[in-house]
Amino acid sequence: MQLKGNLDFDNELFIIPASLSSTNLKKSVPIEFIVDTGASRTIINDKDVRRLQINYDDLESSRDEYFGVGGTDLTSYEILDCRLLFTDDDENTRFEDLEYVVVNQHHFKSEDEEKKMMSLYSLLGLDVLKKYNIRFSNYTVFLED
Repeated sequence: MQLKGNLDFDNELFIIPASLSSTNLKKSVPIEFIVDTGASRTIINDKDVRRLQINYDDLESSRDEYFGVGGTDLTSYEILDCRLLFTDDDENTRFEDLEYVVVNQHHFKSEDEEKKMMSLYSLLGLDVLKKYNIRFSNYTVFLED
């Protein structure tokens, strides 16, 4: 099976769409993830936290320490027993079960910082990517078995 993502030309990042589900979430929504080989874990950023209607008070504190973009101040949590759902070009569904995903809560110092951070994508990390061969061709990224 082959999963496909595309280049976001404005930000020069490869994006792959997926949906996140968990018994701890009120709803599942599509999320655009950056293919990030520098992230050890899949991370949900503030924009998607709002879209998923996640309440930080309902989450476990992260067992590891994470750092915000550019050194921004944040607290990290975990959503346990998650499933990422991908769809290939033939409309087949592929899922990846994860022990947890990291959820970042940035502590914004200004409205400008909040605006910037709310524009950032969530990260598809090595906990998923290491299961695939990653291939880039033209403006497309492929995750292949």
